[in-house]
Amino acid sequence: MYTAVKVIDCLILLGLYLFFFLGRLKGQPKLTICLKSLYYLYLCTVFYCTLVPIIPTFDAPSINLIPFRDYFFAYGDYHRQIILNILLFMPMGFFMAWHRRRSIFSTTLTCACISFAIEVLQPWITIGRVCDITDLITNTIGALLGCLIYRAFHRFIDKLNVLS
Repeated sequence: MYTAVKVIDCLILLGLYLFFFLGRLKGQPKLTICLKSLYYLYLCTVFYCTLVPIIPTFDAPSINLIPFRDYFFAYGDYHRQIILNILLFMPMGFFMAWHRRRSIFSTTLTCACISFAIEVLQPWITIGRVCDITDLITNTIGALLGCLIYRAFHRFIDKLNVLS
């Protein structure tokens, strides 16, 4: 059941890309097309890792509002979860800074809002997920790091874009 729902969700995302986004990229530099396609693929990966399969649940949501509870009480694979959350949102900070060209604060705040939306949705539209404040914090840190990486290399990336 879950596999079929995941496949359907992925096919919908592929269809959106092919019929909506790809047509809007015509005439742009090759590097821009590649980066925007990677950005879309990345967003689909975040969606897949955090909200798929979409199976609405009407159970009481599971919410953790104690920052780094898993770390302090050594629950599960807390080190891995913290690192993966940071790594998951680093590309978002990078791509959002590149695509939107806003300040570090604005980019990080936008990514934090996206992370917040994901965390709030998780216990409602997926089974067995928890809304966790630690995830929000680590995702935001990852987005900030990604934004800083973009800022460090933006001149180089912009030059490549002009050459393509």
